[in-house]
Amino acid sequence: MKKSEALYFASCPLRLESVLEKEIQKQGITETKPQKGGVSFEASFEQALKVLVRSRTASRVYKELTRFQVKDEKDLYYQAKDLPWHKIFDPTLKFKISVTQAPSSQKKKHSKFKNTLYLAQVIKDGLVDRFRAESNFRPSVEVKTPDVIFHAHIEPNENIHSSKEWVRLMIDLTGTPLSHRGYRNTEHRAPMRENLAAGILELLDWSPKEDVFIDLMTGSGTFLFEAFFKQRDLSPQVKKLKLLNRNIQKDVWAFQKLPQFEGYESLLKPIVEEEMTKFLSQEKLPPIIGIEIKDRYIKELQDNLEKYKIADSVIIKQADARTFDSFKDQNIQFFCNPPYGERLDKDSDLEKLYVDTAENIKQNYSQAKLAIVTGNFELLKRIRLKESEKYELFSGALPLRLVNYPMY
Repeated sequence: MKKSEALYFASCPLRLESVLEKEIQKQGITETKPQKGGVSFEASFEQALKVLVRSRTASRVYKELTRFQVKDEKDLYYQAKDLPWHKIFDPTLKFKISVTQAPSSQKKKHSKFKNTLYLAQVIKDGLVDRFRAESNFRPSVEVKTPDVIFHAHIEPNENIHSSKEWVRLMIDLTGTPLSHRGYRNTEHRAPMRENLAAGILELLDWSPKEDVFIDLMTGSGTFLFEAFFKQRDLSPQVKKLKLLNRNIQKDVWAFQKLPQFEGYESLLKPIVEEEMTKFLSQEKLPPIIGIEIKDRYIKELQDNLEKYKIADSVIIKQADARTFDSFKDQNIQFFCNPPYGERLDKDSDLEKLYVDTAENIKQNYSQAKLAIVTGNFELLKRIRLKESEKYELFSGALPLRLVNYPMY
């Protein structure tokens, strides 16, 4: 690893690690390693900033502070206490510590530690005691809205004769999760996380520069916004970038409060300017279309699109996915995230919704492509279309399945 580089870890929804790795490599980063729930990579801070700004599937980006081995909780406490915390963050900032565990790299050994909350408490005690010893002042813990987040990942040493476990201690650069784009103000449905939606779009057969994109059941519009970002290769952090474009020192990410990143402005400013130039581009591309049947959802969607000044590129049409028949002369990527069972009125026929929607596309769009993602696997089986690819994903703990169906 070069002197100018450090170790980083970007987290993401499960099963999207390969998608995230490609995004990271796109920033000129060659040393990457997919792991469960994310990707480790070696990079300069400038490259890490590009991942933070441009990744559409990452949840958070962490910088590794140190790694060490421990036998027990006492070891963990003293290792934590030995760290120069005063160089890492200001004690007036409120902090939070999270801990995760995993089996050893070859899956042969499992951690002896049983309680991640207790392990976080042990690290916190070491941190606080170090500050007390040096300045007689201790920082405060804040679980809900911390200024600084530390994350420790623990897994056993692969050596079968070793009783030690590796601890990888990282600091979050992000603050508010990257999935919180800020483009939606609706509460009428339990929407899918934005970075999961972005990752799903990467798994379609969609050609963004050539195909019209039509979301057949738009709902709160998550997939429309993420399709817009993908089609134009834009950062999804537009809301934050607009603030930074006016004032590069505006606090929008956690790393801006940390002493080790002083002088970040000269690295971040050209990245922000490049992204804002792309966002303001008037390139003519195939339309992105959202189909929605309910009036109140359409009003909210229109308001959000107008707020982001993309209403000319993203079109909302009131229609029923089962009877929609426009744009027949276009190359189309249809997409559908239908209700799983809890998002419709009780007397609705979900099976008929799934079958009739798929049949409509089959009968009216012989050269189109259709993708369906759902948590209701039984209803997917009722769709009599030939599959090209199938992906098993997760929305939190909920299993999802994405299926691509070419009509030709």
